[in-house]
Order: sequence, then structure tokens, then C-alpha cells
Amino acid sequence: MISEDSVTNPVIALEKLMSLNAKGIKIVVGPETSSNIRNIKGYADSNNMMLISCCSSAPALAIPNDSVFRLVPDDSNQGSAIAKLMQHEGIDVIVPVWRGDTWGDGLSESTIDSFVKRGGTVDEGVRYNPESPEFSATTSLLAEQVQDRVDEVGADNVAVLFLGFAEILQFTQSAAQHDVLNDVRWFGPGANTKEYKLINDPIASEFSQNIQFTTVQVAVTKNPTYERVERILTEELGRVPSAFVHSSYDAVWLIGLTMLQTESTDVSKIKEVFPDIAKNYYGSIGSTRLNDAGDLAQADYEIWGIRDGEWVLVGKYTQATDSVSII
Repeated sequence: MISEDSVTNPVIALEKLMSLNAKGIKIVVGPETSSNIRNIKGYADSNNMMLISCCSSAPALAIPNDSVFRLVPDDSNQGSAIAKLMQHEGIDVIVPVWRGDTWGDGLSESTIDSFVKRGGTVDEGVRYNPESPEFSATTSLLAEQVQDRVDEVGADNVAVLFLGFAEILQFTQSAAQHDVLNDVRWFGPGANTKEYKLINDPIASEFSQNIQFTTVQVAVTKNPTYERVERILTEELGRVPSAFVHSSYDAVWLIGLTMLQTESTDVSKIKEVFPDIAKNYYGSIGSTRLNDAGDLAQADYEIWGIRDGEWVLVGKYTQATDSVSII
């Protein structure tokens, strides 16, 4: 296996992809982030490459007949799931804070649109620079906006919608210094689900419990393959891995099975047959059937929360009925 680290930087991701192409490597599992996909997609398209991402979910990248396949539903689905969850929990007003990139902009837009259609109110919120080394200015501005809303409708009816990646650790450490940010609920995406740093860090752990931090992630049907992958990786890592590792596992299998079916490593042939293989494969994430844009078709979500210092499954969102059930 040849691996390259993009450090979630779109410029570096393109450099790494060009390096792989120069070595004759045309099929890539990755990259993870939508901002990286957006920056390298044109190069992959024009050089007959194939990208299979475990995690990229920006709606803007749901494009048919391109070089990108994603083993996760696009965020028009996740946005609806988060909005319904917040409505179910009695939230009337949200103050969003999100990464200023392709993924953050897309998910914030889909979540806000869905929440407003459900009768909710949305504050202006804060779009932050994900490359920032610290977030004191951002959390101060967030605290001001949340305080204004709390003064209007009460803390029980206000929530923070946080849409970010691993920087959530530094973000929560800074947010913990503001009393009002400890007094309202916080909700987040699959990118933060099972983030172990939030329960291993004392400040973040206490803050996450105060705010009953609750997230969603794509629901999978537990099966022997899922359980085996999770068991092996938990033993190796010393912690339960993110659900996205299962998508990566299935991506490798799908590529291999498509090569066997076509008896070829020609990318054009593999792209053509890949959706049919995915339609008939049942892997670690369960069904891998893709939609017309080459993204995962299934769109139910598990609801996870930090309770008593641990990540626990607390419910499920079902797309077909647009309903939330809490365990």
C-alpha cells in the first residue's frame, strides 16, 4: 500500500495526488475532506483517476459521472437529520459556528435551511478559519450572540450548532471559559462523533457533559464484518474508531472486486462497473448502493452523545419518516 498524508490541506492534497499519478497510481482511497476533494477533483477528472472517499459529504460535490465516489451520503441528508434532532429536543433558536470551507459552508447551509423550514430561528452565527491556532476571538463572539438569544427566549430553547473537525478540542477548551456557552445545548455532525479527545481531555470532557454534546453519524446495520473490523482496530488503537474506518475498509474491497469482475486495472472500465459492484456488495457499513452522483444512497443516522464521560448511542433518525427516536 502506498499512502500519502494531505494534512487536510487542499494544496498539499493536490501535490500528493500528482505524485501518485506520476507513479502510475490511478485509484485512490481518499482524501477525507470535501475541501481537499474540491481542490483535486479537476486534476483527477482530467487525468482519468478515481477517488473513493470515506468521509467527504459536501452537497456541492454530488456530481454525476465524475472521478469521485463517496461511501457516505451527501450533507443535504445530514443537515435534515441534525435539524430534526434539534427540533425534537425542543430547540427554537440556534447559533451556528462552522468551518469556513467547502464542507462547513455546505453542511451549515443544508442544516439551517432545514431548521428554518421546520419553524426554527437561526442567528447570524460565526464562520471561523479552520487554520487558526486558537479560537478565543471566535468563542467570544459566539458567546455574545448566544447571550443575546438566551436573554430573549431562555437557555433551554437555544442551542449551538458546531460544524467542525478535530479542532473541536481547542474550540471547546476556549468555549468552556464562557458561562453562557456552558448553559446551552450543543449539537454536531458525524465528523465529531466518537471524537475521543473530547472525553480524554479533562476540560473538554466536563464541558461536553455540561452541554450534553449530541451528534449524528450515518447509521450502519451491525454485521459480522463491522464487528470484526471494529474489534481489530479497537485493539490496535486502544479506542473505538470513527465509523468512517468502515467506509475505507469497504472501499478497498469494492475496488478489488471490480478489478476481478472486469479482469482489468483500467480506470475507465472500473469506473463504469463500480456502481454495479457497490449495488450488490454488503460490507462493513452494510449496503453500499450508490446514487446517481456516486454517493452512498442510504441516509438514516445514529444519534450519539457524551454522557457521564463516555460516548453512548442515544437514538436514531429515520429519513423515510423524518423521525427521531430516543433510546
